[in-house]
Amino acid sequence: MGMILAAPGIAFAQPPSADSEAPFDDSGGSETADDTGQHGRINGHLPPRQENVDVVSKLRLTGVEDGIGDVTVFKDTAYLAAYVGECGSSGVHIVDISDVENPVKIGFIPTDVGSFVAEGVQVIAVRTLHFQGDVLIFNNELCAESETPTGGATMVDVTDPSNPKILAEGFGDFDTAGVPDDRGFAHQVHSAFLWQAGIKAYAVLVDDEEVEDVDIFDVTNPTRPVKIAEYDLAAMFPQILQPEIPTLTEVFFHDVIVKRIDEIPGQISQLLPGRQVMLASYWDAGQVALDVSDPTTPIFLGDTDFTNPDPELLESTGDTRVPEGNAHQAEFTKDDEYVIGADEDFDPYALEGRNLTDDTPLNAGQG
Repeated sequence: MGMILAAPGIAFAQPPSADSEAPFDDSGGSETADDTGQHGRINGHLPPRQENVDVVSKLRLTGVEDGIGDVTVFKDTAYLAAYVGECGSSGVHIVDISDVENPVKIGFIPTDVGSFVAEGVQVIAVRTLHFQGDVLIFNNELCAESETPTGGATMVDVTDPSNPKILAEGFGDFDTAGVPDDRGFAHQVHSAFLWQAGIKAYAVLVDDEEVEDVDIFDVTNPTRPVKIAEYDLAAMFPQILQPEIPTLTEVFFHDVIVKRIDEIPGQISQLLPGRQVMLASYWDAGQVALDVSDPTTPIFLGDTDFTNPDPELLESTGDTRVPEGNAHQAEFTKDDEYVIGADEDFDPYALEGRNLTDDTPLNAGQG
């Protein structure tokens, strides 16, 4: 399936598509999803709403069901993660949207055969002493059947989107708790994000394989990324936890953005680093805001808590239950006054477990 463009503004939906070898066209057609989608069943959720948005075009990328995991737009180009059930055909679709009514696929960047892209696709302009151009970053998740996959993340020069050039493939964390893994490939990464601060550029990776799951890299020279820090936010800032709620036990890094938000707007030259604020989606710990102006020494700014009882369930049904958690992704509003966050809703109720022999609570997770 493919991509939908809508107006006013440009809004992208994520219906299926993924295989780089399958034919594609812009003939449109209806998009549907079954009950076994990428993020679980679609029934039993709040009804969808559409207001002030009109579909202006559609583009069929491939025939793979549920195949788009992420999308980013930079200048006149859209980059879409080809999320696939089987490895060997994942990567990033490149689509020219300069004419929004007639989008055209102009390229595809494949991942290694043992890896796939999930939810970490982003492009920024990088201007450093080592590089001047536009850089795409995408994550690499590992295929279970592959013995030598490419983990970590990959950066690509997309200054000319029709002629992408690999800058660094599979960079990431190659050790656990300071001990080298000795396996030849980096940790699996679920998402990734780039930002520039003054004359420096950085990347943050969501490390799926250890508790120090916030990995920071200096990518001022994007052909030679260097790991400079890694954090376990639960250990560094225990105030983000809600131990009094028995269901909020899955605490890990899921997604992230970093944005320059100066304490005195407009008072600092854009040539200087300014204050860089990271917004980390930390699952059952909520959304966590950090000052990462010095990425090696993050400063806690604040975090969100999950209301108990779950307010949506209480309002909709009158039922009183503990919250499910699952802080999935968030963005700052344009004026930086608010955060818009999304929790990934797997089930109507949070999962609770108890030992039937001695009636003691059990840690229970949904995934």
